Amino acid sequence: MNRATIKNAVGIYVRLSDEDRDKKHTSKIESESIQNQKSMLLQYCKERSWNVCDVYCDENYSGADRSRPDFNRLLEDCEKGRINIVICKTQSRFSRDMEIIERYIHDKFPEWGVRFVSVIDHADTELEGNKKARQINGLINEWYLEDLSLNIRRTLKHKKEKGEHCSGFAPYGYMKDPNNKSRLIPDPVAAEVVKDIFRMHNAGYGYQKIARTLNERGVLTPTLYKKSQGINFSNGKQKEIDRTRHGSIWKTPSIFHMVRNEVYTGALVQGKSTCVSYKNRRKIIKPKDEWIIIPNSHEPIIDDVTWEITQKRLENQTRPQFDTAIKHVFAGKIFCGYCSGTMKKSGSQSHKYFHCRTVWNKPGVCHNKKYLPVVKVEDFVLGEINQLLSNNFDENLIDIACGERKKRLFALEEERKSIDELLSKKEAAIEMLYMDRVEGVVSKERYALMLSKLESDIRDFQKRLIGIEKEVLGESKKSAKKSLLLDKYKKIEILTHEIVDEFIDKIEVLHFDKMSGERKINVYLAL
Repeated sequence: MNRATIKNAVGIYVRLSDEDRDKKHTSKIESESIQNQKSMLLQYCKERSWNVCDVYCDENYSGADRSRPDFNRLLEDCEKGRINIVICKTQSRFSRDMEIIERYIHDKFPEWGVRFVSVIDHADTELEGNKKARQINGLINEWYLEDLSLNIRRTLKHKKEKGEHCSGFAPYGYMKDPNNKSRLIPDPVAAEVVKDIFRMHNAGYGYQKIARTLNERGVLTPTLYKKSQGINFSNGKQKEIDRTRHGSIWKTPSIFHMVRNEVYTGALVQGKSTCVSYKNRRKIIKPKDEWIIIPNSHEPIIDDVTWEITQKRLENQTRPQFDTAIKHVFAGKIFCGYCSGTMKKSGSQSHKYFHCRTVWNKPGVCHNKKYLPVVKVEDFVLGEINQLLSNNFDENLIDIACGERKKRLFALEEERKSIDELLSKKEAAIEMLYMDRVEGVVSKERYALMLSKLESDIRDFQKRLIGIEKEVLGESKKSAKKSLLLDKYKKIEILTHEIVDEFIDKIEVLHFDKMSGERKINVYLAL
């Protein structure tokens, strides 16, 4: 590794906090601006004759955000030895996450030969005895984020319970009232589409026929309609490389959820999900009895009579949609290799075949048009499974999933080691905190508060260790499952959904090959 050849090679890091984004242009807090941070730090370096190699700037990013682009570029340059001093206005500009502080300022930076300096709160890794102050600052900064997150959640919950719409975007069919952003009003264009969907459903149209009708009419999907109105909307799934799959055409799930959405009756439905924590943004779906539903919050698009007819039809459906009541053997397993859409099973009792749903929903989007007889898929998959069973006795058998499983187990082991190290540091911090209390450095109240936080962190780490152990055990169970299946089955004569579910993760149907006259099928095993 090539270390920095310039003496005192400095990387200046500046950040404008996300919570300060509305204050950027307010003169009263100009000292918090990016420009003033740069000016202060450049002057600080000039006074010490330090050589500024680069300035790293992240605007509108929280101090707990680990995905900050220039922050990660800074860390990369530190690791590669391009800079050997990192300087910030305050330690909190670098990060408000105690785990990040411990990992980089107290671990990786010394390893890489990098000195960390923050001007205002006098953090300096070159000074002996400065570590405790940095750790205390780190704890205070993290508590700030924790309190901020809790206050925001409480405020949002209070607003939702008052009947205020708190989402960034209005549900399809509605728009935000220009005079009151917390109130919904019908969108003149989209509301008519919603009414038409309910009319078609109550007239006996299936979800797929409704989707096809909307596509044939050229009706914009909710995602594209919002974008056409100048709204910077993303459904969180859309990818530029796969526009046929998300957002560009009407599909059955959109219709399925729309005819069940109480918002069209004038009820405000919020709080359906929550995040694990302010650090972990993974969504958790809440049970319906915990949703916040406020009736008569806005003008309804669907009247009570239409809504009751719709819900009665849904209750009386002889074949429920999107459930496990009726399944063919490849249900949920077979996909189009061109557009990644699901393959639909159709045909008569004597001649059944698969075809891409996207081709049916919106002709011209997907070119994987050829029908594939179900019997060909069954024969191919049956052959693959029986080949696996016969290879069970071949010493040269290569386990397809083995490589990925080993990588995952290695990653879990590395995470376990990292958590063990953090636990040791937290326990050491408790010991230091105790000594500071004995020597009168911290007050009794501050000691109790900091001790409670450290113990809470330790409990969180211990929970994660339990989770890691469970996942490792799960990987072991996968291997055990394979052994059981290979012992359970010697040769399979007839496929069932249960057998396919046990052995197969995914089936992919590719293009029709004119040369061979066959369709290529990829089978991904679940073992």
